[in-house]
Amino acid sequence: NQLELLQKERDELRVKHEGPDKEEEESRMLLRDEAFRNQLELLQEATRKESRRNVVERFGPGPHEVEFRFEMEGAEKAFVVELAPLDAVPHAVHVFLEQVEHGLWNGCYFYLNGPHVIQAGPQLSDEDEAHAPEDDAEDRAEAMRPFKSLGLDQLAFPDYSDAFPHKPWTLGFTGRPGGPDFYINKVDNSEAHGPGGQYQHALQEQGDSCFGIITRGKEHAAALFAQPVYGDRSEWHYFLTEPVEILEAKVLTQRPEGTPQARAPIEHAHHHNGEQHHKPRIPKIEHAVEP
Repeated sequence: NQLELLQKERDELRVKHEGPDKEEEESRMLLRDEAFRNQLELLQEATRKESRRNVVERFGPGPHEVEFRFEMEGAEKAFVVELAPLDAVPHAVHVFLEQVEHGLWNGCYFYLNGPHVIQAGPQLSDEDEAHAPEDDAEDRAEAMRPFKSLGLDQLAFPDYSDAFPHKPWTLGFTGRPGGPDFYINKVDNSEAHGPGGQYQHALQEQGDSCFGIITRGKEHAAALFAQPVYGDRSEWHYFLTEPVEILEAKVLTQRPEGTPQARAPIEHAHHHNGEQHHKPRIPKIEHAVEP
């Protein structure tokens, strides 16, 4: 009768969605997830190997040093960063060295000074901003253009290693997968910026890439930390009232014999012929680290 037919259909549906078929489907999904994870790990490891090879060929085996020069309070200052060992975060080191090699950090700014970090990144100058559309996203995109045009605007993935954590004076790429903005850790942020420390990111097992540490000129970096912010409890609260321009970043490490000399820096939208840029526009949230 009709009731028996309905019961039979219910039983068949129950078997389909709760019985062996359902278990088989869940098993297939687990196998797919595992296959994707394995493939991702292979791609990341291949990227690390290629990055390591490129760095050794172009910049030598290391240790690699980069000098940042900037002007503050009428005087030129500098600090030197020793990059992390290639065995730790080769992809992050490679991207950063290429950014420096191409002159991309010349004319950028230290602009955000939070309790735990100070952050640097590409911003438009007063002159460029005056001709930019009144749109934060377009403004940021224009400042990012030199990085993007060379494919050096972000990492392929967050290249993090427990062997090189976010200790004081270290440098890390902001956001996920990371870059181009970087920050200097004022305090020990190993937990806050390591795996599980950034609650706003979906993949809690990842951490911000930490790729270098200031070894010389710490007193000049400390002077950056002391620069005043707006402190007005607005969206500008932790922004420097006078952003500090990076005059030049250059690789100090001697290159292997036969390696081509550093190429001339390309023209940047954020270069501004010496004019002081007073208030860079707020970067997109994914490029700003928790202060």
